[in-house]
Formats: sequence, structure tokens, C-alpha cells
Amino acid sequence: MKNLVKGFGDIALYIGVLAAFLVLGMLSRRESVPAGSRLPLWQRPFARMAVWLYRRGGGSGRSRPIRREKRLCRRRFFAARLPFSSAAVRTDLQILNPAARSGCCEEEYYTQKLRVFLIMAFGAAYFALTVRLSSLRENSIRENGALPRPGYGQPGEEYLLEAQGEDGEVLGSYPVTVHARAYTAEETDAMAREILQYLAEELAGENEDLAHVSRRLFMPAALDDCPFRITWESSRYELLDADGSVHNNDIEEGQSIPVTVTVRLRLGERQYEEAFDVLVVAGVRDETEKLHAAIAGALSERDRSAPEDAMLYLPEKVEGRRLSWSVRDENPGLGLFLLMLLLAGLRFRGADTGLHRKIEQRSRQLRMDYPKLLSRLALFAGAGMSIRSAFVRIGRDYQQELERGGEKRFVYEEVLLMCRELGSGVPESECYTHFGQRCGLLQYSRFCSLLTQNLRKGNQTLLTALQNEASAAFAERRSLARQMGEEAGTKLLLPMILMLVVTMVMIVIPAYSSFAM
Repeated sequence: MKNLVKGFGDIALYIGVLAAFLVLGMLSRRESVPAGSRLPLWQRPFARMAVWLYRRGGGSGRSRPIRREKRLCRRRFFAARLPFSSAAVRTDLQILNPAARSGCCEEEYYTQKLRVFLIMAFGAAYFALTVRLSSLRENSIRENGALPRPGYGQPGEEYLLEAQGEDGEVLGSYPVTVHARAYTAEETDAMAREILQYLAEELAGENEDLAHVSRRLFMPAALDDCPFRITWESSRYELLDADGSVHNNDIEEGQSIPVTVTVRLRLGERQYEEAFDVLVVAGVRDETEKLHAAIAGALSERDRSAPEDAMLYLPEKVEGRRLSWSVRDENPGLGLFLLMLLLAGLRFRGADTGLHRKIEQRSRQLRMDYPKLLSRLALFAGAGMSIRSAFVRIGRDYQQELERGGEKRFVYEEVLLMCRELGSGVPESECYTHFGQRCGLLQYSRFCSLLTQNLRKGNQTLLTALQNEASAAFAERRSLARQMGEEAGTKLLLPMILMLVVTMVMIVIPAYSSFAM
């Protein structure tokens, strides 16, 4: 229960975030999902929340009838805090969707951004709360200073204990494994040999080898997935304890004392043992290291002393110092929550960059399609059609191609919009001017000026001018294609370097190994 109280702060944060989503869901329950969206059922509540936030955060759109003064104050409050009025985003959306109303495009764009952010924020709070609750342990240290043992045949429980003195000073953290009350599983000789070989390789621990032992040896009382009971014996406990602690304060410099360490593996009636010869040499150890070693030794001694008891009673005093114990609180949920919240914020902010990247892709596509548009106009004009009829024919062909599942092309979308303007009675010269302005490239402005000049002066050399312009556009397209190829080669440079490094490693390591042998 202590851990539950200690972790109540971040748990309250996660619950508060989830409660805020619940309140937001109740407030936005009457909002309608954007028409034409095919969202999964579980995403629709977040879509309603996004619409509610957008419309009350300074965005355009309807709002339910409320008092005018409250509505204006609320819009001013949220509009000062939520980024729903970017002129650059509004311009990019208008360029990408010239035929749609800017308000509708803005609402769809921002509600989609908000929906993704809300989903990520909700997932961050939910998963962080789940991880946090799973890391709490109700039955940790009892009031009498004891840890509960697992039942028969169950794996041991691992704790990271924190020792505290009488004055509240933290004396250190100590990993403790509380083993099961009894383990009656049977083991084979092969597993015993494997464990003994592993212990022989890892026994030196922090020391260089077994001939120069001055620091703690690796003498564990248990191993992961090991059904054996492991016990250690030392021929000289005043120098080397059964937990691997080395007491070499009385050894003179340059002196080495031999000690025999024996490990025994027991499982039921079976027992295996092996002896190791070590040389204990002098070493430097301060009072803090002595205290840590004594506390760790006391914990190990308590664990070995009464394995049949249902509780592991922790030592109350070590080296004359009274101790109080608590399970060290691990909180991975908070980091997960903050990380996912950061990713959601980056995703929200990065959406504008992605939108501007689409504008750049649109400009490149317009430049690539410019020669083809000119060649088709020259072809229709050479066949005797007027420029207006040629544009109508091109727009009709593009619509038919879209109905057959063709790719969307921005230049033909602009042509369709121009055909609608022509059909609604807008003068032809103004339609051409609007077409060049919407495309926003020098080539299209020059082309539209040529068409407008033809309408005003009745230029008889329009066909020749279109053919010359198409030839120049194809030459520019070839130059653009070469530039795109060079950019692609530059982008592939880093993956090629990484592949080279991997190849060199695959070649050098076997060659070095064979040379060493």
C-alpha cells in the first residue's frame, strides 16, 4: 500500500488526463463527423472532440446557439492559445484545393491534426497508467519488516530494496531475490554441468582473474531459470564470505593468501559440487563499501537461514546502524507518457511542414506536366479547334481518366476549374489570367499572357508560338529530370555508406579472427 500511496501523484495525472477526455467526449457528443470521412468506429469520438475543439478554439464553422457574449469571450480565449490561424497553412490549402472553399479545407485539415494528437495523447495516458499500475506491488514490505515468499513451485520474486538509517539517510540500493518456499522440480546432470561451467567462467566477477582477488566475487545464491539451490562455502570466512564479499583489510601489500571456494547445487536428493582455488590480495576499501557489503551479506544470510519460513525477515541492524526498508519505486509509465505526448506534439507541429512539402511537390508536378499540356493544346489548335474548345476537351478527357481510376494531376485540376469559370460566364481573358495566377509558376504566367495577347490582338502565329513554347518546355523538363536524378543519388549516399560499413565489418571480423587463431 505504501507504493500505491507513493505513486499516487503520477497515477492521478494519468487518471486526470483520461477524465479530461471523458469530459471532452461528453461535450462533443452532439458534434457531427465530417461528411465523406470513412473513419473506423473507435476513431469517431476523437473526430468529434477535434471538431468541438476547433470550432471553439477560434476556427470557422457553426456553433450551437449560446449567448453571444460568452461565445465571443470563449473564442477569444481559445484563439489566443490554439494555433488555428496560420496564414501560411491557409495559403497552402487554397493552392492545393483551389475548387474547394477555404473554410472547409481549413476545418478538415485542423480537425485531422487534432484527431491524431488526441488519439496519441489518449494512448499515452492509457498505456502509462497500465504500466504504472502493473509496476505497483500491494504486498511489499509488511509492518514487521518482512517480504512475502512465493508459493510452492513458483519463481522467485525480485525486489530492489533501499536501506535507510535512523536519520532517514539512504544507505544504498540492494537487489534481493526472495525464493519460493520449496522447489521440488528434478534436474539433469547436463544442466548441472552447464551451470557449474557458467559459474567457473563468471566467478572472478570484478577481478582480473582468480589469482588476484581484491573485490567481490560473483557467487550468486540463485540464477534465472535455475531450479537448483546454490550454496557457497569458503575455506577461510575471515577473508572470503559465502556471498562473495572479500575482507582483505588486514592483508599487507604484495601478500596473497589462498582460499578454496566450493559451490554446491542441490535439487531434491541430488547434489553437485565443485571447488575453485583463489588468491586473495590486498585492496583498498572505504567505510561505505564495508557497510554496503555488510548489508548485502546480512540479506543473503537471512535468506539462507530460514528458507522454510513463509516470510523473509529483513535485518533491523547492521554494523551497529539501525535500518528501515522500503521497496524502491520504479516508474516506467511516466517516461512512456511523456515520450508519447512529445511524439504527439511533434506530429501536430510537423503536419504544417508536410503540408508545405506537398506544395513543393505540386510545383514540381506542374513543371513536369507543362510540356505535355502545351503539346496537347498545339495538337488541338493545329486540328482547327479554338483554344477554349481545346481546354474543354482536355478537361473532359481528364475527368474520364479519373473515373477510370487515374492519378490526380494538379495542372488538369486547374484546367477543370478554368472550364467551370468559362461555363459560368467569366470572360475568357480573365479565366486565363486566373489560371496562371493559381498555378503560380513563371512558365504558366508566360503561357497565359500569350493566350491573352492572342485574344486581344488576334495573333495569327499562335500555333507556331505554342509549338516553340512546347519545345522549350520539353528541354526544361529534361533539365529538371537530370536535377531530380542528382538529388536521388545524393539521398542514396548515406544508405550506401552504411552498407559499405556493414560489408567491411563482415569482411574484417572473420579475417581478424582467423589471423588471431
